[in-house]
Amino acid sequence: MDPIAYLALACIVFLLLHVVPSTPLRPALVGAVGERAYLGLFSLASLAGIVWMVIAIGSPLKCLAGKGVQRRRQFTATSKRQACWATVMARVNR
Repeated sequence: MDPIAYLALACIVFLLLHVVPSTPLRPALVGAVGERAYLGLFSLASLAGIVWMVIAIGSPLKCLAGKGVQRRRQFTATSKRQACWATVMARVNR
């Protein structure tokens, strides 16, 4: 999956997770599992969403950093970084 799409998916899931408390679904969930269990599960799901976003943000950053660019003798690493940067900028400028 494209790194930017992976990050976008993680952000959308995190956003949707935080929309649930403002819908009629929340009272149904609280009624089913209890207030404390709901809050605990919501906290765990939020933490999982944050971890997913942190992992996802690493993908474009690794792409931009160009794995192996530290080895200056590898020309292909620089060209990979440039290609990756062009891909990221093309998506940002849409």
